[in-house]
Amino acid sequence: SSGNETSITAADYLNCLADDEATYAVGLVIEGIKDAGAFAAAIGRMHEAGKPVVALKVGRTPQGSRAAQAHTGVLISNYDGYQAFFRRVGVPAVHDYDDMVASLQAFSARPARKCRGTTIGVLAISGGQSALACDLAIENGLELADFTDETASRMRSALPDIDGQNPVDIGATVGAERRNPGDALDAMLADPGVDSVLVIQDAHERLAIWPEHTYMDHVRTVAETSRTATKPIVLASRDRK
Repeated sequence: SSGNETSITAADYLNCLADDEATYAVGLVIEGIKDAGAFAAAIGRMHEAGKPVVALKVGRTPQGSRAAQAHTGVLISNYDGYQAFFRRVGVPAVHDYDDMVASLQAFSARPARKCRGTTIGVLAISGGQSALACDLAIENGLELADFTDETASRMRSALPDIDGQNPVDIGATVGAERRNPGDALDAMLADPGVDSVLVIQDAHERLAIWPEHTYMDHVRTVAETSRTATKPIVLASRDRK
């Protein structure tokens, strides 16, 4: 956070971090932007260095905007204007610290694999979680990939009793011996219409692991696959604690 930027601005920090070898991604808490040109140029340097930037703009409501404006003196305070500006310079906007942390965890993973587009494949542990993932994806401007006939066939072979379409419910523990989530993930990654993959798998530290549970096996499979995958894979758990 660069605060009210009386001396050092967000652009100054970004220009420094663009050259920092230890920095893979940057999260910005922004009260206001006084020099849009300098900010855009600094974002350009970050992107040239292969380092994503995520922005959390405070003062999005009229009340919050007045508080931020009183602190910073910036003239542009309408959040719609900031959203349009962020889209133009290629900076994802998040709504709170949890969103920022989750985004930075994904963006800072190495080696970085760039998305070719906005279509995703969803592989989830439950139908409810896959439905929620679809809702959130569509609401945030993404698209659910339409699998090819070959991919759908491979999905049905790997996970019997499913229709082979996106999103894919890999099921829980019951009947796990009949399913091969690893093959399903490989099929999804190979589909030309899939730009990235979201895997939803319970993996929080309070999860009771019984001998018959396959949850952590799934996590290890995703980790192993990600080492050679050419498309981004994001593994999400419903609870980090």
